Amino acid sequence: MVATQAAPAPNQQDALRHVKKSDDKFPFLEDLRLKYEHQPVFIQAVEEMALSLEPLFNDKEKGEFYKRAFVMMAEPERTISFRVPW
Repeated sequence: MVATQAAPAPNQQDALRHVKKSDDKFPFLEDLRLKYEHQPVFIQAVEEMALSLEPLFNDKEKGEFYKRAFVMMAEPERTISFRVPW
């Protein structure tokens, strides 16, 4: 029995193309791209937000600070839930 993988939905295919196109634009996001490569829509959203903040990243004095802060804030939130029966 061979498992087949379903083709990505059209929106995911567009997102995959977007991720591959913009690899050189924001090299400081490379770790995030590798860590969440299975989430192309998330990567697309992060890169679109980075595009809007690009003037901050290009600032000579605080650009590196803004890049580090952006990467930290882009880390998805994790929620752990559990039930306690009484």
